[in-house]
Amino acid sequence: MHDIADIAVTMITVDRSLKGKRTNYLGETLRNLGRSKVFDSPRLRTFTLCDSLGDPRLWCGEELVFTASCIEAITKSAAPRLACENAGHALICGGLSGAKWVLFLEDDIDVCGDFLGSVGRFLDRYGRREQFRLYAFGAAYDQISDMRLQGYDHWRYPVSAFYGTQAFAARAEDAVSLGQYISSNPMVRGVYNPNAYDLMFHDWAAVHYPGCEFLASAPSFVQHIGRESVCTGKEETHRFESWPGREWSYRPVESASKSGIVQVAV
Repeated sequence: MHDIADIAVTMITVDRSLKGKRTNYLGETLRNLGRSKVFDSPRLRTFTLCDSLGDPRLWCGEELVFTASCIEAITKSAAPRLACENAGHALICGGLSGAKWVLFLEDDIDVCGDFLGSVGRFLDRYGRREQFRLYAFGAAYDQISDMRLQGYDHWRYPVSAFYGTQAFAARAEDAVSLGQYISSNPMVRGVYNPNAYDLMFHDWAAVHYPGCEFLASAPSFVQHIGRESVCTGKEETHRFESWPGREWSYRPVESASKSGIVQVAV
């Protein structure tokens, strides 16, 4: 058993009901994490919840009581944070925790079995490879299922194709750097769009790690359960078809022939 608490989990949230008759998923997501023993994992360093509009204890009290002893900190905003600012704040909080890795989560997910252990084993396997600066655990691309069918447990995720931040991990120093970059609210493809912070990752990678790549797990370790975007209000359509369900957990591929890093075009 891995006995080093090397992963800081940080989750962004907001009271979606403030933006119309929308569903809050935070309680369900926390229960999903609890079911998967995230809060009991020896790899958990800290768990930080970052609200962009207020204090989640005021609108999600019952579910927070459920995990009160497990959440290291709840950061409430004195003034509303833009989406990119809250995501950046969450990354910086995780990066300054002292953990080696930061696992960034959104508040509308379900997870596989032994979720944090699964993430940790994937990072143990591939985290030494410096060319990969971000590790995605949910990606809505057919290539994820294709790679799994071929017996591989990963997909080389082109930086230019990256979108969606339901679950990803980064090294602590990269989490701080990325958090600072997206918090500055840079233009996205020439347009002011603070909600599109996932697309800001493209330019961050190009500036700090030219030629780097991201790596996605195959299959996805999480499922996106949200049906409306908290940023745009539009109904969400992307789900992770490769997600194998709550009972499955990740174990590294043992076959030597399947242990190398391979590329499938996007």
